Parts: sequence; structure tokens; C-alpha cells
Amino acid sequence: MDVLCTDKTGTLTRGVVQLDGALDARGQPSAGCLLLASLNARLQSGLANALDAALVAKAEEERLDLGAWRKLDEIPYDFVRKRLGVVVEGADGAPLMIVKGALDKVLERCTRIGEADAAAPLDEAALADIQARFARWSEQGYRVLGLASRRVAAKPRYAEADESELAFAGFLLFFDPPEPGVRDTLQALGRQGVAVKIITGDNRLVARHVAEAVGIPVERVITGGELLQM
Repeated sequence: MDVLCTDKTGTLTRGVVQLDGALDARGQPSAGCLLLASLNARLQSGLANALDAALVAKAEEERLDLGAWRKLDEIPYDFVRKRLGVVVEGADGAPLMIVKGALDKVLERCTRIGEADAAAPLDEAALADIQARFARWSEQGYRVLGLASRRVAAKPRYAEADESELAFAGFLLFFDPPEPGVRDTLQALGRQGVAVKIITGDNRLVARHVAEAVGIPVERVITGGELLQM
């Protein structure tokens, strides 16, 4: 063997994901964002994953009362949309759609920014600010998800088309530290002439950060989009 391709989470990192922040669109800690994200994570019935588990754990730690909300429907996560939508109903009886997922996939369905009932237009300046925050946190090794919501009309079922005209609510920051001892393991592989490559579903900035943190020299990062064109 002269090349070893490895995943990242749970191999190079500990695989113990924790929520480091539920932040509003200005990057400030937000109880409202934590509530929305926790409802989305707790009530979804699709793929079990470490990110939702971290959100549920944080909600329990903060003793959030989610019992006042009732799930009306779900638009399950898939690997094309990279979003998860849950429609809930609170004490006011008004259906609320909550969407979380990959930041770019959430933003492409947003036209406003702020709380769903008092949101402002999502203009170019606001988008640039969001992207700058995303890049900064990704370079620090955080996995960053986007969160959005909007009031929707009551109906029997909801579909992907209803994930539209959303209000961008904020960011969810997760951190998964490097696995202890992994740097020594990688150095041992290097002495045997084995080059290690990372294949990950995370964005290129997070991948680069983890590679540098565990001692893998980064000469080039190839995205999925670039790979498809080869």
C-alpha cells in the first residue's frame, strides 16, 4: 500500500460531536435558534446522526420545554437537498416550518433574515456577512449548519416546494476534536511510505483545518464539484 484514503469523523477525529453554539444571523448566542434547532432535531424521524443527537443533548442540558410543540409534518433529509424540514405547531396554533442543513442549501431557499415574524430582506450585504462568518468558523474547524424558518399555511402535507421564502435565523456550530494519538499514527504511516488522503462530506475549509491539525500536509483540496468534471 502506498496510498490510504480515510474518512475524517470518528477516524481522524474523536467522533464525539458537541454543539458549541446556536447563534443568530449576527453571530450572537440565541435561545430562539437553539429552540428551533432542537425542535427540528428532536421531532425528525429520518436518519439518526451525531449532529441531531448533540442538539437534543443540549436541549436537555438547558431544560428546554419542547412539549408545548406538536409535529405536523416532515420533509426528510436527503443527500441532494442537504436540508431537513419539520413543520410544527405551537400554542398559538400557527404552523411553523423549521429548516436546517448545509448553509448554502439553506440560504438558497431564504429571501429574508431574522425572526420569521419580523424578518428583513436578505440582501447582498447580509449574504456577504453570512459567508464571511461561515468561512471564519470553518477555518477554525467548526462544522457550520444553517437554520431558517417561516410561517406556513395549514394543509395536510408539505413538500420541498414549501421550503421557500424562508427567513435565515442563524448558525449552528459543532466541533469534533482530533483523535488523541492520531498524529503519531500518521507519522508511522509516513515512515512506511504510505500517503494519507482524506475523503469527507464536510466543506473544504473544515477538511483543511483537520488535516493541518493532525499533521497531514495540504497540497491540494479537490471538491466534489471539481471531481465530477474530471
